[in-house]
Amino acid sequence: MKNVIKLNHYFCPPELEKAIDEWVKYYNERRFHESLDNLTPRDVYLGQGEKIKKIREIIKQNSINKRISENKKMKLQHK
Repeated sequence: MKNVIKLNHYFCPPELEKAIDEWVKYYNERRFHESLDNLTPRDVYLGQGEKIKKIREIIKQNSINKRISENKKMKLQHK
């Protein structure tokens, strides 16, 4: 946080407070945390973690299946 906040110059306390508030909001609502299985703290707090992980697993399996299918097609074309 300090590396981001210290990059800018703030000329009055409200400017600094606003920047800190925005950073905290980003950190808690948009930034993925590896220690939380790459979820945001907000997702975990609201109980959406398992739902998000299930959706990610479905996307992952679909991607793997698509890649397997494409590889099989490529092998057949080269025979």
